[in-house]
Parts: sequence; structure tokens; C-alpha cells
Amino acid sequence: FSPISVLHYEYYDTYEDVKILLQSDDNIQCVVGYDFVPFGASQTPTLNDYADNVDTMMFLSGL
Repeated sequence: FSPISVLHYEYYDTYEDVKILLQSDDNIQCVVGYDFVPFGASQTPTLNDYADNVDTMMFLSGL
């Protein structure tokens, strides 16, 4: 992660390389943009969207 006021950047050969990198990193929970979560929808999850892919209701019902 970048400290405040520091920006890290990389060059990529193709857009597909960027998509593969973003989808393979477990630390990234949400990517906003074209081909990903639509702009304005990152804070409006659906019923099937679980934080860290943990189904909270299933977990609680198993207690």
C-alpha cells in the first residue's frame, strides 16, 4: 500500500495483464471500472456479495 501522498505506478503491455493482476490479488476486495464493479456501485453490495467472501448468515446459523 502507498503511504499518504505517495503514488506507485507500473507499466503493462496489455489491458488483459492488468485484469489478471487485479483478479489474482486476494488483498483487493473491489475494483471499480469498466469490466468490473460499475462506478457508483462499490458501496451498494447485492445480497450475494460477502465481505472477504464469507457468508455471514451461514456462519451465524451454524453457531
